[in-house]
Amino acid sequence: MEWTKNQLVAIIGAVLVLVFVIVWGVLIWEVWRFTPTEEVPLPVFGEGAVLIAGLLATTIGSLTSASLGFSIAEVKANAQANATQSGAGETPPPVTAAAIGQAVGAGAAWAVIAYLAVGVAVLFVFLLREAVAPEFFSAFALSAVGWILGGGSVALRSTSPSGQ
Repeated sequence: MEWTKNQLVAIIGAVLVLVFVIVWGVLIWEVWRFTPTEEVPLPVFGEGAVLIAGLLATTIGSLTSASLGFSIAEVKANAQANATQSGAGETPPPVTAAAIGQAVGAGAAWAVIAYLAVGVAVLFVFLLREAVAPEFFSAFALSAVGWILGGGSVALRSTSPSGQ
């Protein structure tokens, strides 16, 4: 029964990430290939599509950030516990990006890759097609840049020589 529950959770996660990639992929494609006219100067998207895209982007961004944060905390706690068990006053080894990568599950890793790929694609479409990119593209592009900067700072911080 435990195997079934784990598989069900993995399937739900995979479907969520897949829907995110498909929805944003369609929106990216539509904006990229859009040709403005006098009658229709900007691409038109329904309110539902915009809301679902925003909800998916926010959800995947939050879940991936939380997953990475929990993984970092787990690696730090394990390093501290190992240092405490091995001897008095020993400083734990620095947290490395490799250790964090090992602590992140495969599903979370794929979600991170998907969010990063879609975020960068939206950013490039926004920058290269700014005249026709809708406002929600700029909102997601800025959010993705913030997410990337946060992830980069954590990656750089986790590989610092002092580990502090």
